[in-house]
Amino acid sequence: MIWVKLITTFAITISISFILCAPATATGQVPAATPTSTPVPIADTTPSAAAETDPTRAMLFVIRNEYRDLRNGSWGNIILLRHDRFSFRNMQLKGGGRGFVLRFDVPLSIVHTANSTKAGLGDIYTQLLLVPRISRRFALTVGTGLIVPTATSASLGQGKLTIAPLVVPLWYLARRKRLVLFRLQHYVSVAGNSTRPNVNSTVFDPQIGMAVKRKAWIFTNTEFKWDWRTKLGSGITGVQYARMVNERIGVWIKGEVPWGAGRQGGFNIKIGLFRFR
Repeated sequence: MIWVKLITTFAITISISFILCAPATATGQVPAATPTSTPVPIADTTPSAAAETDPTRAMLFVIRNEYRDLRNGSWGNIILLRHDRFSFRNMQLKGGGRGFVLRFDVPLSIVHTANSTKAGLGDIYTQLLLVPRISRRFALTVGTGLIVPTATSASLGQGKLTIAPLVVPLWYLARRKRLVLFRLQHYVSVAGNSTRPNVNSTVFDPQIGMAVKRKAWIFTNTEFKWDWRTKLGSGITGVQYARMVNERIGVWIKGEVPWGAGRQGGFNIKIGLFRFR
């Protein structure tokens, strides 16, 4: 039965990726109703292989697979489908540009525990990022995420409607061969299943990226999390290698090690394929 679910999940992933790979029209441009806007690709301002990490870089699509080794012999696997819509203005003017990025994440999940294996849709995440300023050396993004309890099984989601405001400052260094950013985000549930635990946690995630070749980058980060409900802290330290296959398509692989009293597992392995506009 589990293999049927795996094949079904993979088929859905491939089908959606073919849809997202279709030539973009209005989603990749500033609407014609705003003729003063300048639809400059974000590729002009961001190192290529850093695209999937940079919050100001809008993706046409991302397909990501995450394997998570959980406690007590359990494990989880998530196929994440991501699509961005964006609008940026005045990118070529003195003082830098501004705009917004709207992101949609759809997870297709499998979770195995000692007693059962569940597969289906997880909690959908959507995020609106406002970019009040972006230049060749600095970008600031602020906004909020929203986690919608769409999971088809209790083990595949949190069962809570959760808002997640965040701020992400980013610096480009050493002639844009270095990338430094941090994400500060707070998650709090505002509605949902009353029998499920409330969500109230803060994440601080500093990241450093370094170009190792013209089309390749290495990233490292440590995500610190504090759960205000359980009073437990945890961290996840990871190293990621990203490489561009051509001018628009890139791939990456990342290994992570959770640690701390509040950790949920032993290790994570992630791989991704992305295409930007």
